Amino acid sequence: VVTDVPLRFLAMGCLFYVATCFQGVSQSFRGFNAQIHFSNWVIGHSHLAFVASYSFFAFALVYHLLPRLMGRPLFDRRLMEWHFWLIAPSLIAFMVTLWAAGLIQGENWLTGGIPFVETVKAMKPYMFLRLVTGAAMGAGGKPGVGVASRQQQVVVARSFAQDAGGQKNTPRFLDQNAGAEIRNCIHAQLEPKDEQSASVVGQVVRGVVFA
Repeated sequence: VVTDVPLRFLAMGCLFYVATCFQGVSQSFRGFNAQIHFSNWVIGHSHLAFVASYSFFAFALVYHLLPRLMGRPLFDRRLMEWHFWLIAPSLIAFMVTLWAAGLIQGENWLTGGIPFVETVKAMKPYMFLRLVTGAAMGAGGKPGVGVASRQQQVVVARSFAQDAGGQKNTPRFLDQNAGAEIRNCIHAQLEPKDEQSASVVGQVVRGVVFA
């Protein structure tokens, strides 16, 4: 778990799922359900199941399968680390904020003596924390997208990086000079009469890769 990031995502997803099960059982008790029903507690529970456990299972699956499908290691482990350490603590803080807000809402509603508007006003700091932690989760998703997109670029470069003899060149990451290389490879594999078409195709490929 310390060195294997996909396994870390899987383990954390399992912990989140176990917490989801315990929380779901607690919500089945009539007395507790009467307090937290229609409150932010339920929203936190939903995020625990779908955003936490299921998403972490998906992250683990992608990071485990991607290098095997692409035939090469992921290009930057640091992005995976950033992905995990940005999204996991932020998600925990996000859910704890919603659970606390839900308990306060339910308690105020059960008393019957606190105006509804006052309860809404009391939610302001919790909603601010929800915004901050949600933004941190969104930022945590960027490194994961970066890993996947960069890995795809490598495969595109490998697919087109062939010389006229059909021998594959050493795979490398795409840069702004790779477009010319791709066009040259396409030119070499097409008939001379299709040279104009090859130029058009090369431009399209370059536009797709670098868009």
